[in-house]
Amino acid sequence: AGSFSFPHVPDGVWYVTSSVKWGSEKSEGTSQVEGGSLMQRVDVRGGKLVKVVLR
Repeated sequence: AGSFSFPHVPDGVWYVTSSVKWGSEKSEGTSQVEGGSLMQRVDVRGGKLVKVVLR
């Protein structure tokens, strides 16, 4: 979890990506890693602030 900022990004189309992983306990004391990836397309124009929330 966290917040990040990227100042002075040039105009254009960008992609924000992140991997999300967590562990879960299974029976008999074993664990399993689960998760996936998130991505969002961002169109940056004219130096305007763009807020992105990955869900």
